Amino acid sequence: MRRGTEVIDTGGNPEAIIKKAKELKLQPGKILLTHAHFDHAGGLELLDQAYNCPAWIDEKEPRPSGSRDLKFLQDGESIKLGNLNIEVLFTPGHTSGGVSYKIHDSVFSGDAIFAGSMGRANSSWSELHDSITQRLLTLPDHTRLFPGHGPATTVGEEKHHNPFFSTRRGAN
Repeated sequence: MRRGTEVIDTGGNPEAIIKKAKELKLQPGKILLTHAHFDHAGGLELLDQAYNCPAWIDEKEPRPSGSRDLKFLQDGESIKLGNLNIEVLFTPGHTSGGVSYKIHDSVFSGDAIFAGSMGRANSSWSELHDSITQRLLTLPDHTRLFPGHGPATTVGEEKHHNPFFSTRRGAN
């Protein structure tokens, strides 16, 4: 087994994650949570039992059950994973402690933004809007966004075509 991989969000089907990790001969060393909603953290206990590795989350989030080693994030910190630096971007609004994870030119954005849409503002609409416009859409246009649900997209695609953020709003 190759150690030094991470799982971003445990989802509602941790068995599928465990099966795929076995197929690829991977041993996850970290679990990174974008937020504590069940569809993102519900598989934490099973993954913790399988891999006995720390889980990371923002301290403003409710404590998800199932981790024996829960760690808290700081905005802008880098989490080392082998040779990778995973940058933590606070993106609250969907939840009070929502975070996104930037790895090179890719961002795992949880439920902050979706292709052609935005997440539901369970915590604060203005915080969610600011998180997207000031933290995510300021990244280079080629940056890939991997939302917690639905297809991947890019910063450029969302800036130009997402009806919530498009710079072309009102253009005829």
